[in-house]
Amino acid sequence: MVFKLRSIRIPLLLFFLIPISLQANDNSLLQLSNSVGKFELSPYVYILEDPKHVLSIQDVASKAYEDKFIKNNDMTPNMGFTDSVVWVKIKIKNLDTFDSRWILQVAFPLIDNIQLFVPLKSDFEKIEKGAVFPFSQRGARHRTFLFDIDILQMEEKTIFLRFENEDSMQIPLLMWTPEAFRVYDHEEQFGLGIYYGIIIVMAAYNFFLFLSLRDKGYAYYVLYMILFGLFLMSQYGLAYEYLWPNFHWGARLLNPVLAGLLEASILIFSGYFLNLKKPFPTLDKVRRSLIYVSIIVSLSSWFIPLSLSVLFVIILGLVTAIFVLTIGILCLNSGYRPAKYFLAAFIVLIIGAILYSLKTVGVLPANFMTNFGMQMGSSIEVTLLSLGLADRLNVLVQENDLAQKLLLAKQEEAFNNQKVLTDSYARLVPQAFIKILGKSTILDVKPGDQIQQEMTILFSDIRSFTSLSESMTPKENFDFLNAYLKRMNPIIENSGGYIDKYIGDGIMALFPNSTEHALISAIEMKRALKEYNIHRAASGYRDIRVGIGIHIGKLTFGTLGNMSRMEVTVISEAVNLASRIEQLCKEYGAQILISELAFQKLQNPENFLTRVIEKKSIRGSQKSIKIYEVLSAKSEQEQILYQKSLPDFEKGVLAYANNEFILAKSFFEKVMEINEGDSVSKNYLERIANYTK
Repeated sequence: MVFKLRSIRIPLLLFFLIPISLQANDNSLLQLSNSVGKFELSPYVYILEDPKHVLSIQDVASKAYEDKFIKNNDMTPNMGFTDSVVWVKIKIKNLDTFDSRWILQVAFPLIDNIQLFVPLKSDFEKIEKGAVFPFSQRGARHRTFLFDIDILQMEEKTIFLRFENEDSMQIPLLMWTPEAFRVYDHEEQFGLGIYYGIIIVMAAYNFFLFLSLRDKGYAYYVLYMILFGLFLMSQYGLAYEYLWPNFHWGARLLNPVLAGLLEASILIFSGYFLNLKKPFPTLDKVRRSLIYVSIIVSLSSWFIPLSLSVLFVIILGLVTAIFVLTIGILCLNSGYRPAKYFLAAFIVLIIGAILYSLKTVGVLPANFMTNFGMQMGSSIEVTLLSLGLADRLNVLVQENDLAQKLLLAKQEEAFNNQKVLTDSYARLVPQAFIKILGKSTILDVKPGDQIQQEMTILFSDIRSFTSLSESMTPKENFDFLNAYLKRMNPIIENSGGYIDKYIGDGIMALFPNSTEHALISAIEMKRALKEYNIHRAASGYRDIRVGIGIHIGKLTFGTLGNMSRMEVTVISEAVNLASRIEQLCKEYGAQILISELAFQKLQNPENFLTRVIEKKSIRGSQKSIKIYEVLSAKSEQEQILYQKSLPDFEKGVLAYANNEFILAKSFFEKVMEINEGDSVSKNYLERIANYTK
């Protein structure tokens, strides 16, 4: 980000002129007046260091040490980390014409021991306070240290303060009238209330978001805010006042402990928020290492000197700040949109933290910006990070939506591929076969799978196909068969059957549910053949004739082969009988023949025009079976002729079965007189002629 020099010229000028203006009022005597209400004591402070901790109030108040005090020239006395006892001398005078009471405030709450010495007639009154004492011993209930000083009208006196601290030696001193301090404290408490109210509300809000969304980022953010709030409360004395007022022996140690945990929580949150592991795995390992170091530094604060642990957490804080800024910039440059909120939030916070840290070690003076920079920065930060979390969630939702769409697209593609594959398998192995075997998909079928079931078998075959095929090229043969099967297959499938196999020009189909379905399918096949022959005649091709045989019986249905090559097949005597019955069509000149057993399975045999043509012993069967001819596929006119001649036909069949050939001949001749196209009667007459020669 580029800043214009002119935009920061005035703030910088004011920043550096503030101490100059205070030093311009350089007097050795602080002249108090109730009309002013508040005095910054820094210009009136004289300082004496006691490295060996041996000086008493009598020593420092004596003439011998008067010239050893050094005038303070800083906005706020700040010696950083020092083992010395620091003595402060301030000369005050009451300009009012009445006695008055003033409040001396030591505005840094992390000082171990403060002793105030107010001169009496022959001695000094000693008042002692500090962080090492229980909060109840402070008298005035306040996060900082307050001392009441009474001064008579026009009185002049010199007061001394003795400071001893294991932490940073900061000595911000102010003098207030009670009313002015009450107004200031009221406003400060109001401001701190707003700040911690923001922290509490944001923590609660994000905690409920975590419960609702189950996103760990919100949990890490709440942990970070809680630790940050506790750290600031401890750093500014509020925790000592409200949370652990009697924990004076360990309260001072909680500052570096909380600081280390806070730095660990920042690193945990930042890694998750920025999803650092994915784009920058090496930096993520560094982050994890820093987390472990932060926790170690935090825990070690209980066992090492306070000044050393504070120094450790400050150094670690600066390293953490640099690291967090670096990964924020890298993630932003990589195109991760929520990183802009993260970067802006932590820049604001880090500026406040750096100001406070530099003030703590004595590099910068204590003023409003350095004292409360972290509060101001963190107020802005929590808002920006909350927005960042929402934006991060939106990004994740968008990414998830995109991923979901891609997944659905892939699933749809896979489903379509599977459907295509299933349909392809179904062309080779019908799904009905797989269901009969009790399997879900062809992938479940293994060699040796088998089942027994009663089914109706339909065989069909093209008459004189050999001579027909000899007149065609191989391509024409395949084209003819495919054109024929294209018309026959849907009829079988729509009637509840499925094709077991193609045997050259023949079809073997199975009907597991009903013999009636098989017979209806045969009739429809014959009707479709008539239409196909009309089309062939129009194209200059000769008609084709087809014989169909139907039988029913127990089938052993299963798979043969091995895992590399297997096929589904049917093994049964019933299959052979169905094939033999189909071959009888050629002998009798019939179109559709059905066995007696299959005929008996018809639920409504009266719906079909049938006649018994012979009780015959068929090869493959141990006993003779009746063979029925189905005439329902013929035209209406033909069916009328067959019905009219049916009584003579039945008498002729009976006479032929009793070897009464002359009588049988007379009946069949009558049939031929009625229906000269009756091929079965013609076949009987030819056989009788051969017998009677």
